[in-house]
Amino acid sequence: MSIQNISFGKKLIGYCNVVNAEDKKKTNAIIWELDPKNPQDLKDAELSKTTGKSIYPDMYYQFIKGSQIPDYKFYIVTNGTTGEVISCAQTSLHMNNDRKNTYKYMLIDELEENKKYINGADVLLAYLANDAQNENSCNCSDKIRTAFTDKLQGALTRTKFIKRKNGIWELPKKTMKNTVDYGTEKHQLEISC
Repeated sequence: MSIQNISFGKKLIGYCNVVNAEDKKKTNAIIWELDPKNPQDLKDAELSKTTGKSIYPDMYYQFIKGSQIPDYKFYIVTNGTTGEVISCAQTSLHMNNDRKNTYKYMLIDELEENKKYINGADVLLAYLANDAQNENSCNCSDKIRTAFTDKLQGALTRTKFIKRKNGIWELPKKTMKNTVDYGTEKHQLEISC
């Protein structure tokens, strides 16, 4: 007997406001977590090229090859009216052993932002900080790190990430609440789940 995987598609995570770069007006936006086993979500990821390129080669590989990479998660922020992709990210969870202790951290493997919007990455970073600090989440982390260095320096600085001497941007657990508060106050971030 063969059992097929059931896919429910993307999951609504929350709502926020972003600023349109052209007219400087606020635009309602929606944050989604994508399901890599869902063909429509794969299509949405491919359409994320409005941000400059498709950032989901791992998702594509998972879908086409049927491989299981359980620690990868994929997110998009879309315009609430037009559905246009505003920003998108890929994250993964890691364990690190240094000389003193072991800790878990979320790595933002990829993050892209549509240049038609001013703060598309900010809202996604604020949501990821909320997810990383949430004790009920499997993403509960001691810190968030980025795999890229200065690519989105403005968004990382605004959301309280710190640039370490080695060039890596990090958000320690103790400042994650500040990042979430920034998203809530500045961008009316409302998390649904």
